[in-house]
Amino acid sequence: MKRRDSLLCALALSALAAGQAAQADPFALRDQNPLIHGVYLPLGRPALPADRSARQDLTLTFSNTTNIDRNRGEELLVDGETTELRWSAAWPLGERWQLQASIPMVHYEGGHLDSMIDDWHRLLGLPRGDRPARPENRLDFYYGLAGSSVDVTEGHTGLGDAAIEVAYTMLATDQSTLNLWVGMEFPIGERSALLGNGSVDAAIWLSGARQLAEHWQLDATLGITRPGSVEPLPLAAPGAIPFGSVALSWEGAPAYGLTLQIDAHGSCVEDSDLDFLGSAALLTVGGHFLFASGWRFELAVTEDLRPGASPDIVFYFALRHQR
Repeated sequence: MKRRDSLLCALALSALAAGQAAQADPFALRDQNPLIHGVYLPLGRPALPADRSARQDLTLTFSNTTNIDRNRGEELLVDGETTELRWSAAWPLGERWQLQASIPMVHYEGGHLDSMIDDWHRLLGLPRGDRPARPENRLDFYYGLAGSSVDVTEGHTGLGDAAIEVAYTMLATDQSTLNLWVGMEFPIGERSALLGNGSVDAAIWLSGARQLAEHWQLDATLGITRPGSVEPLPLAAPGAIPFGSVALSWEGAPAYGLTLQIDAHGSCVEDSDLDFLGSAALLTVGGHFLFASGWRFELAVTEDLRPGASPDIVFYFALRHQR
């Protein structure tokens, strides 16, 4: 009798661990490049599990970058910090469908983390880029081409473009999930303030998860987005931008885990030779802790894998409640 009870207890614990591992969601991150903030790059949230009714997220990101470049008539100076607070929520629409919405509040300011980040790069032996040549705590987002330019030098706060997304669950087993997503981003943010692009963008993508072992899970996303414009930049928008991500998660216990994630996207503009407006790849390392109340806290740090193509460093915090 005791042996059977022990066996049942072990099986229950194993099932619990597997169920928790299936919640090892990837981080809801996107490129925080201020010049392409209006371009729709969907966040990597998976569809809701079948036994959950709703989810709400608050994500907070701090990004800092210093980048100076000039090539074939293009001039670029991006020096400052971006703070984004994003609310998102998801609701089930029947057994296989899901609706998701999100909207960010964005704040641009001078680089108050300049000194700390420069010291961090020196400590790790990472490239310091253009930081030694720039004064600290300065905000200057400038791009110029053939007499047209964008120049933001005053700190400001405002709403960014809002996204509405729908998912269809194509596959859902104990080991794997596969979801088809379509989404649209609507022009809420002010173009001249680098809060939006003034147009409707659309995207389609696949997201999936695979349980690799008892404590390990792999999440992946692959899709394309079609921006309506890249305003206020005086450049043309490409017909389609590929994007994707892959995240490897380890669940040490039902309450905590660690994740290593890579996000990438193609160039968001046409006819530019500047790295900061080209394709980008981001490496994120972090973890999460699940409180008994059902709230989950996430913390991560992002570094640019392609130097000069995205912000130097991003600090990510998230609070999520799923019932």
